[in-house]
Amino acid sequence: MRFIYPIFCFFALFLLTSCKKDKVNETGSQNELKPQAAGLTNRNYSNLFLTPPASPDVMKIANCVVVRVTWRDLQPNANGDIVRPNLIDDAINYAQQQNNANPGLNMNIKIRVMCGVASPDWVKTQSGSFILLTDLAAVATSPSDSLMPRFWQPEFLNAYASFQAKLAALYDNVPEVREIVNGGTGALYGEAFIRYAGNGGPTGTNSTSYINAGWAAEKDLAAIRSTIDAMKVWKKTRISMAFNEFINIAMPPGVTRDAAPTKSVIDYMVATLGKHAVLGNNSLRDDNAQGADNWLPGGLMYEISGYMKTVHNTQGVPIYYQTATIDKLSDLRSTIEKGISLGAGAIETPVPPNQLTNYISLSELQSYDSRLEAQAGK
Repeated sequence: MRFIYPIFCFFALFLLTSCKKDKVNETGSQNELKPQAAGLTNRNYSNLFLTPPASPDVMKIANCVVVRVTWRDLQPNANGDIVRPNLIDDAINYAQQQNNANPGLNMNIKIRVMCGVASPDWVKTQSGSFILLTDLAAVATSPSDSLMPRFWQPEFLNAYASFQAKLAALYDNVPEVREIVNGGTGALYGEAFIRYAGNGGPTGTNSTSYINAGWAAEKDLAAIRSTIDAMKVWKKTRISMAFNEFINIAMPPGVTRDAAPTKSVIDYMVATLGKHAVLGNNSLRDDNAQGADNWLPGGLMYEISGYMKTVHNTQGVPIYYQTATIDKLSDLRSTIEKGISLGAGAIETPVPPNQLTNYISLSELQSYDSRLEAQAGK
């Protein structure tokens, strides 16, 4: 018995140690960074339900889906919980059902929360707001649709950070959720640098509104950096952000645009989030498209996209693009080729999945998707 007891203790200790190792390995795998939301991407979840539906062959290719949802719909009550069920939940359930029914489909999700004028009323009250004319104003259903929160104020930034923490607590562990967009400082579409400010017409009016509300360039850039910090609560999910030229707002006609501040924010995002960061832009276009000058040598987006590619090549940070709308493009193939040449691992297409083969053959779509995924962040 004296001999058996030490042997028993030895094996008990061995088993306990093995279990601890398994537990550590299990925890490590749970904390693993998810892949980029890659390949040809459907830019709006609701497009999946258009008639006629997209063919299964197309969906196997364009299997990444963007869920567009407003902050005000997700958190209508001051500092409240995320409202559930919501559109994100619906998309997750749909993706899981489709993946279970179609092995190998691998449908995954990118979340794009629209803030700015689509922020909750309570956020606008806490931070203060001003009238801003955007695309949402054209279809406004209430006066608050035209109110822009003063996003540089601590009340806004604290509310945004708390909101992201609540979202991450719900969705960071969901495998289908690959990516979350940081567009907290944007005017509407999840694009952090878009201000709807300019030197004439409605954009000129908006410029005056910004100045009167207390906007300043240093406050704007500090707010953008603060929203990047807020995304650190996402431990497993990639963080994407749309980069445009920085708008130096002044009383019209003094509004100017600059690429240097944007590049400094790219550096900050990569330094802060590392491989979690996904650099991008939502207005990719081919060389003959409407507004293409900005993407040609001498244009600010030419400079910014080239800088993102350099960061991609030197630091391994993934890239995505959303194309401009189809009416602005001269050729969808050339646009996708341009995105691939700029290092993209994902491209959000300008038409719903059920219309893709009207522009590009199925075999070409498959080729583009494979090339994009080969460049994606792993």
